[in-house]
Amino acid sequence: MYCEKILEIRNLNKTFESRRKKNTVFNDFSLEVGKGEFLSLLGPSGCGKSTLLEMIAGFDMDYTGDMIFRGEIIAGTSGERAVVFQKDALFPWLSVFDNIAYGLKIKKMNSEDIKVKVEYVLDKVGLLDFVDHFPEELSGGMKQRVALARVLVMEPEVLLMDEPFGALDSFTRLRMQELMIEIREKFSITVIFVTHDIDEALILSDRIVMMDADNNDKYRELRPVLEKRYKSLTEKMMDEKYLRWKKEIIDWFHLK
Repeated sequence: MYCEKILEIRNLNKTFESRRKKNTVFNDFSLEVGKGEFLSLLGPSGCGKSTLLEMIAGFDMDYTGDMIFRGEIIAGTSGERAVVFQKDALFPWLSVFDNIAYGLKIKKMNSEDIKVKVEYVLDKVGLLDFVDHFPEELSGGMKQRVALARVLVMEPEVLLMDEPFGALDSFTRLRMQELMIEIREKFSITVIFVTHDIDEALILSDRIVMMDADNNDKYRELRPVLEKRYKSLTEKMMDEKYLRWKKEIIDWFHLK
């Protein structure tokens, strides 16, 4: 259990309006996130996962209810809550090093400290040998690692990830999931992770919030406890308890 609360959402209400109708995405929704927790928001397109992430990030302030980070109402964006999107959004004219160093340079950190911090993070994401490469020279998975490193080097308290591996092939995606497990151990960071992939949520999460616009109770929390440590993701995904959790999720979403 995570005793220290880092984020609290109280009685959140969010409605999108068009000429034809109103679409209520959240109705009196509440959620707490503990420091150091890996929380996944799992559900199909249109259920409000990315909308919730944008509100936590401070991009979308058009709602009622309270969004509280570290005891204070969220009033806009903050470097303490950093976002990694599905598209890497790297600067194509900058090297890997300069892409990652960009935010530190904006903060006017001295060049020697920048070098130390960037190389440390590059080593952790396995890209130290690609420091002088440009985005066009990298694979999709490597670009996402650079995008992740660019956020980690700023030392945020919460990492908000919006389907960051959704555009990757299945093999690269598994490697990125393995990397995320390592990143958590190395950086002790709180992660809120949006996904529509059941296996991804089970592989990575301490807790899963299942969201489904077509379900009568719409939200359900799941804490898939898998006590043993696994030698590989393959071993974990073949475990009987893992498969029982997966069946429970599939049944809740009424999938055939």
